[in-house]
Amino acid sequence: MSQRRTTLVEDEHSSDYSLTTAEYEAQQQTQSEKERQQRESRRNIKRKEKTDKKVYVDDEDDKRSMMVSIDDRSRESVLSQKLTFLKRQKTPIKKRTSTKLQKILNSQTKDRAKDKYFSYAPGVDESNLRDLFTEPSPFLYPKDLEEFAQKVLNKAWRNNLKTTELAKKFYERNNYRTRQGGDILNRLYTENPDVSNMKYIIDIDPDFFKIADGRPIPDKLNIRDYIETVRDVLRTKIINGYREDDILLIEESLRLEQKMIDEIKENYQTYVNTFEEFLYNDHTYSMKLLRQSEQEAVLAYQKYEEYKELSKEYGALRSVLYNCEEKWRNCKMYQKFLYLVSPLSWRKQHDFYHFKSPDEPIEAPEGSNAIFGKYRLGDKEAEISLEDLIGQFLDDCATQREPELYFEDPEQLLDVFRFMELQNLNSLLHSEELAAPLEAVKAGMLKAERLFDIEIQGLRESIDKLAAGIAWEEERAKYLEQLAMELVNGEFRKLVVDEDILNLHVFVEDVYEARIGPNDANLSVTDMMRGIEIKYRNELLQLDKMPSNKLANWKPVVMPKKQEY
Repeated sequence: MSQRRTTLVEDEHSSDYSLTTAEYEAQQQTQSEKERQQRESRRNIKRKEKTDKKVYVDDEDDKRSMMVSIDDRSRESVLSQKLTFLKRQKTPIKKRTSTKLQKILNSQTKDRAKDKYFSYAPGVDESNLRDLFTEPSPFLYPKDLEEFAQKVLNKAWRNNLKTTELAKKFYERNNYRTRQGGDILNRLYTENPDVSNMKYIIDIDPDFFKIADGRPIPDKLNIRDYIETVRDVLRTKIINGYREDDILLIEESLRLEQKMIDEIKENYQTYVNTFEEFLYNDHTYSMKLLRQSEQEAVLAYQKYEEYKELSKEYGALRSVLYNCEEKWRNCKMYQKFLYLVSPLSWRKQHDFYHFKSPDEPIEAPEGSNAIFGKYRLGDKEAEISLEDLIGQFLDDCATQREPELYFEDPEQLLDVFRFMELQNLNSLLHSEELAAPLEAVKAGMLKAERLFDIEIQGLRESIDKLAAGIAWEEERAKYLEQLAMELVNGEFRKLVVDEDILNLHVFVEDVYEARIGPNDANLSVTDMMRGIEIKYRNELLQLDKMPSNKLANWKPVVMPKKQEY
């Protein structure tokens, strides 16, 4: 039973499920019936051997009289084969000991003939062995198309295993270990080797097969087997019902999918027509845009030709205007220069560049930029537009008056240049005369710089020395402060808080309050002792001044003692 349950567990993980539960149990019952018949045949043979004459066969290893060996692999064909008697030399019958005792005594020196493997199992042959190499692996994941079928089969196998386990008694059910090792003999089956040198002796009744020939073997009705068969049939019907339900569910899913496919096919043609119409409209609109773009390209080329002609004219006008502007600027610079070299009295009346009114004070020009800067083009003015140039010309024409010149003859201008040259020569002579004083001033400046450097170096050294002294004083102050704190917290504190010191302070304070007055100002011991000393000195002086007759009549007064707390 455990072997059958283990086989079902192993087959649950396999995708090749060839036998149903009922077929498998029927096969097992047939094998068990054959084994039962074989066992009955062997009992009859042994019973016949006891009653008939005994044949003993000598053996080289043991001195037993006869050895009978029947190959277990040929059990099914023993009754049908031709009987062969092996005659051996008879030996006198000897009194023999028990066979079990002989096995115990001779087990260490004598070996029995082995004619089968340790994994041999009755009823297991090449027809029902289990070859794991031909079975699919239970750890393989099914494909997408086989996944649903695999799930359905797994569900059926689990239900079969569950019903089979529940139908058995508790102690007959398999656990994990017995389920894995139930069909181990089917998995470990190995064909037994042919032993050609073994001898068989079959001593049975020769008339046995004549008597038993043609008789049917009666089968005893087994209620348990019948109940198990009925249960298996019911389980099979339940499994078939589950599978039919799954089949109906699959068919319903297929119908729904087919319905969806039909709807998609119906909408497909509509989508195709709509898309073709969209393509037609898009093509028409694209061709229209293409024709318009060609027309616009022709117009753009015409405009471009017009633009090129206008650019040429514009460039010519621009170059003419720039040339005029350059000439205008040069003329203005020449005019301004002539105004600058003219006499001052004439300039006050006619130089509108530098004098807005005749009474305005004279201001010396700062340089060439102030004189000619207005007519020089900078980086930004180099790219000035035509509108700005024209506007500048119009502004100059509107603001400036009719130009007038002081010089009527070029010789006058040459005279001015000669005068300027004489002035420059005089300036050079004067500068040569001032060269020696300038050298002396430079030498004095260098000497003053050296003296200042020496003085600064001395000041720095003094500052460094003072800094070192300050640092030493700070360290000494820290040391003295630490020493004072040690004295205050050490010996001085002991002196101040000592009992004798406190008693002395109390005594001095009592004397001070008794002879001088209350200590409202919280005077120290030293101040109070100094006050007492002064009071005592004054009293001694007064005592010296007193007459002797009064001193003779003086009586000491005893002061009452203060109550101590």
